[in-house]
Amino acid sequence: MSLTRLVERLEQLDPTQLDSSGVAAGLRELSRLKGFVADTEHALARRANALAAAGSGVPAGELLGRSNHVSPRQAELTSRRAEALGSLPSVSTQLAKGRIGTEHADALAKAVTKLDPTDRDTLLSLDVELAQTAASSTPAQFRRHLDRVVDQLAADRGVERALRQRAAATLTKGINDETGMYWLRAELDPESGARLFRAIDAEVAALVSKHDGDDPPDRSRLAAGALVDLATSANRTRRPGKVELLALVDLDTLENGLREQSVCEFSDGTEIPVATMRRLACDAHILPVVLSGDGVVLDVGRSKRLATDDQRRALRAMYRTCGIGDCDVAFDQCEIHHLDEWDAHHGETNLDRLIPSCSRHHHLIHEGGWRLELAPASRELTIRLRDGTVHRRSRPHSVTATTVRQVA
Repeated sequence: MSLTRLVERLEQLDPTQLDSSGVAAGLRELSRLKGFVADTEHALARRANALAAAGSGVPAGELLGRSNHVSPRQAELTSRRAEALGSLPSVSTQLAKGRIGTEHADALAKAVTKLDPTDRDTLLSLDVELAQTAASSTPAQFRRHLDRVVDQLAADRGVERALRQRAAATLTKGINDETGMYWLRAELDPESGARLFRAIDAEVAALVSKHDGDDPPDRSRLAAGALVDLATSANRTRRPGKVELLALVDLDTLENGLREQSVCEFSDGTEIPVATMRRLACDAHILPVVLSGDGVVLDVGRSKRLATDDQRRALRAMYRTCGIGDCDVAFDQCEIHHLDEWDAHHGETNLDRLIPSCSRHHHLIHEGGWRLELAPASRELTIRLRDGTVHRRSRPHSVTATTVRQVA
């Protein structure tokens, strides 16, 4: 049916006289007309953008706002949709024929804009498949399909990147002419690096626990010795067998893929692809700490022992660094402090009474006479001086507070 005939039929339509099949037919014809109008609008928007790029016009968003009396946001949405459909002829044809709506096209435009150039080209190459899927799906179903496609593209890129990093790992050595000391330089893939430093940290923690002096030991020197022991000694301070690797991921990301506020990283903050996280979660020696959307620890296990590994995992899921103010000492270099002293005040070893503390702040708490108050729900920490004056208030540098860049 020609467009002219279609418009004539709609003009002559009397909705009050139609039965259900007539209403359905009328809606189909109206969808085709809407599709034609939308397709024409997109073509005009693309031409406006091309002219603006050549210096002989204004962008489509501005023209749409003037001509159609729509909001700036709606004008920008239409312009973005037009540009995406310009590279998707099959999808554009389905829209022109009224087989899909602008909601389908908006979902696709959103997916296109958040991909890097390589993944964007891959998605655009699926034009025919996307057109067929859109025509047989509701907008909500199509959005979910696109989420899966985008997640898979990110996963594929992440796996490729991890393999490239592993293949590119290097270790070089030399002698410092001035000191006569060996120096080492290593570049390792994130997973191997995280395993190595977890092993070193375990050795250092065991050595620190045996330190009897008043001054804290130099951790960098202990780490150097721990590395040598791990590589050469048959009598390690601690023999961990397979190194426990702590990985953090929020539940939504684990189930549905990356989003704007995703958490997907090793305990030292190294970001990893979701696909890698899912693989690691299958390893019995990888301990994933799963968080809800508001950062509440969902599953880390339970224990009654003092400062257990399970409790450290739970605290690491809530703190990136020392729990005191804006201190940037990494969590893995902190001690676990009891707000109620274990001996003097018979404090209980509950998560709501534990915080990570760097060595300097631990000394200030005990020798400096600081009094700490911790709100269980928000974990807002109030520090009071000896006279009761509030010194500062702060909340943890939580893993849910950081926007994680997509690992591609």
